[in-house]
Parts: sequence; structure tokens; C-alpha cells
Amino acid sequence: MGRRSLLRRVDDLLLPPLGRGIRWLQAGTGRRRVVTSTALIACALLVVAAVWSTDRPTQHVDDSGPVVRVGVNEGESIPDYAEAAHGELELLARNSTAPTWALVSLAAYVGPGQVTEVAKGQAVVRVYARVPMPRAPTEIVHLNVTALPDDLLAEMDRVAERKDADAAGYADLAGKLSGSSAQETHQREVYRTAQELAETEADAYRGHCECAYALVVRSTPQDLLELSGRDVVRAVDAAPEMEGFERAVFLPALPEQPGIAGPPGSALSDDEPPVGGPPASEPPG
Repeated sequence: MGRRSLLRRVDDLLLPPLGRGIRWLQAGTGRRRVVTSTALIACALLVVAAVWSTDRPTQHVDDSGPVVRVGVNEGESIPDYAEAAHGELELLARNSTAPTWALVSLAAYVGPGQVTEVAKGQAVVRVYARVPMPRAPTEIVHLNVTALPDDLLAEMDRVAERKDADAAGYADLAGKLSGSSAQETHQREVYRTAQELAETEADAYRGHCECAYALVVRSTPQDLLELSGRDVVRAVDAAPEMEGFERAVFLPALPEQPGIAGPPGSALSDDEPPVGGPPASEPPG
């Protein structure tokens, strides 16, 4: 299904209740206007999230063999997950020296320079990132890398270009709505808000933002154990059962969720996502 067709279907489902909420919010002044902006962003994010979930899967998995899930599932305790992963890693390090895949969840959103510093000596193959906005389910992207920080910078530039295209697409859709009916007015407003969100994400990635929050690495259990003690590292989940990188689904913990894992922007998240780890010893290249 094309993106435009999907957006029309989402409109049919979302716009009537959104319209009532927007009318209530716009009735006030002052502080309520700030809430209005936040509500519109949330409305637009529902549209954008629906597009992403149907048109743009974030992980392409080869399902021709067993698929391994690595990370923390929604509804699970993140502290318990981190503790269990560490215990399993200690046991693995005592019994094996064979390189293994591992998911590294970070305690804060960090930039390319900090990723390079934290991952020093590790073979990093993927970086997970999203633009951290309070209570906003911005898109989770995976950035495939070989050499840091150069590959990460290039991947961020690529995402920025895609977000620019998304913003232009939403602007085009909004521009085609010239009617003055309540539904078209609200629909146009949602598209404009989605456009602004995409522009914000594009600017963030273009500026090589502090957006990275997880890594996929391949290393020996002993090196992974050492990595688990580094600053900003929240959990290292080794996956010796993985037969190949292509047959895995990675579910890193989000930095803004201290307790129970949930989707980005959910009520399980703190109001302010933690951004920035300890300073890198060298500036990003």
C-alpha cells in the first residue's frame, strides 16, 4: 500500500477524535497553547508512526531459519534484564573465548564522538538511534557501520536526506487540502505538524545529534565484560546462540525508561530523555 493511501486511511480513523481534542485545546490561551503544540505533535506522530510501521520496517530479518530476539521486551523490567544479562555474560566469559554478537544498551543518548569512545576496541556493526524528544515516539533507525565515526556520520547524513524528503511529502499533502471544512482544516494541521517533526529530525541528524542509544557489536566474552564496565553502558546482552546477524531482532532499552520497557514516547518514559554521556577524549572525526 502506498504512503498516501495509508495516510488517507489513518485520517479516517484519527481525525474525528483529534478534531475534538484540538478544538478544546485551542479554546484556551497562554500555557494551554504550549499544550496545543504538544498535542498536535502527538497527533502527527500517530500518523507518522502508522506510516513507519506499515511502509518502513526498521529491521529486515532473514526468517529462513530460527530468529533470535536479543534485548528487553515491552513490559519487562529493564534493571532485571540488565542484571540477568550481566550474569549470563560473566558465566560465558568463564567458559568461552569465542567471539559472539552482543547488544549494548546505553544509559543516555550520545553523539558520534561518544559512540566512538565507548566502543573503542570493539567491532561495531550497527548503531541504533532516534531523536530524543520528551514523550514523542520519534522513529527508531538502525545505522549500519564498519568504521567509526566516519560511517556513522555518513549514515546520519543519509537519514537527514530521507527526513527532508518526508517533510516535503507532508508539505505536498497539506498543500493539496484547500478546503475550509473542519475535517480538512484539522487534517491539514496534522500534516503540517508531521512536516515540522520531520524537519526537526532532519536538522538533528544533519547536525550529527546526540541520538545514538545502542550498539550491536561482535567481540569475545572477555572484551564484552570489560565493555560492560565503561561509562554510559547500561547493559551488554551477549547472544552466543545467534547463527547470523541477519536472523536477529534487536530490542535495546531506551535511556529515558528507568523501569519498565515500552515504546518510545510512552508513559513509561521520563519527561526528559537523558542526553550526553561523559566527554569523549577526542572530537569526532
